[in-house]
Amino acid sequence: MNKVIVIGGFHHNTYGLIRSLGEAGIKSYVILEPCHPKVNWLFVSKYIIGNYILSEGENLVDYLLTTFSNEKVKPIIYSGSDASISLLDNAYDVLKDKFFIFNAKNTRGRINHYMNKVFMFPLAEKCGLTTIKTWHLKKSEIDSANLIYPILVKPNNSLGGTKADIKISYNKEQLLRNMHEGIDYILQEYIEKDYELMFMGLSIKNGKEVLFPGMIRKYRQYPYMVGGTSFACLDSLDMFPNFQTEKVLDFIDEIGYEGLFSIEFIVKGNKYYFLEINMRNDGNGYMSTGAGLNLPLIWYHYCCGITDNSKSLSLIKPFYFMSEETDYKHISGGHLTLANWLSCLHKTNSFFILNKRDIKPGLVYFALTFSRMIKRLIKK
Repeated sequence: MNKVIVIGGFHHNTYGLIRSLGEAGIKSYVILEPCHPKVNWLFVSKYIIGNYILSEGENLVDYLLTTFSNEKVKPIIYSGSDASISLLDNAYDVLKDKFFIFNAKNTRGRINHYMNKVFMFPLAEKCGLTTIKTWHLKKSEIDSANLIYPILVKPNNSLGGTKADIKISYNKEQLLRNMHEGIDYILQEYIEKDYELMFMGLSIKNGKEVLFPGMIRKYRQYPYMVGGTSFACLDSLDMFPNFQTEKVLDFIDEIGYEGLFSIEFIVKGNKYYFLEINMRNDGNGYMSTGAGLNLPLIWYHYCCGITDNSKSLSLIKPFYFMSEETDYKHISGGHLTLANWLSCLHKTNSFFILNKRDIKPGLVYFALTFSRMIKRLIKK
């Protein structure tokens, strides 16, 4: 049996993979990027058979080759972060004969190439997707640029930051405060969106076949409007009749990508504006498994050469997903009433951490959260 290795940060992207595989009877070896072990609720999952936390500066590729390169059958690696897929992609030629990994046309560096929005956006436009007016600038170039305000500023490469680094600037002075010298940014015309959508799935055969459960509509994000998903719904693609699925599939095919992915859009009226593609597992990835289509399992079968007939999902009703860590904060932030939040809680089908099939991570998470609250109260 092929060993499974899950690599990522200490967050939902990684745990979603562990849960999806574990519920199918496949336990994982988990490698985490540097984090504090004392707050690690993830390692208590019953779906983990081995774990390791990389130290600062430790080489992931060297660790993989030292620990797993003598297996009788190739281990299957799942990536849950931009940093890990970037490292794996850069070392593709060294790893490809010893591991199954996400890739683009079996070519070293091709994923990294299209993680860079300088190359990502032109390809999206070539495939017919609508993009937002965009500038690629450094802080020193702002004075000479003819920009449209308000404007969204974020690092040019997914490796350059997180959701927290995305800022809205309403004038030049504010924009300059939100930028740092020497960093390459993309600036985008800020569109007052109606909502955000995510096209999430699994691509196999180097982009020739794409499996997806439907569309994820993000109802709430935390921090408000620019952060990660806090409440979302997986719904049938039929609910979005103007969405140009064929152009999205062309885009994936052009990259030649195979692996788990997500593509983000903002919606304004009848227009779907392309934001980016993430070529790794998404934080919302477990939604598909919870609704009945286990994409990580299908990737496992694909790598093992096993025929998998679970290629489609007919959603009878929407599937709701909530972040128990952040969504309630919209109440104190004034963006949501307690009654509305309780209504959403009632119809939630799945949570980011809490899960009755794997209860310990949720219990440890809430115990750690309660402990931190007590310590803060004592300090006061």
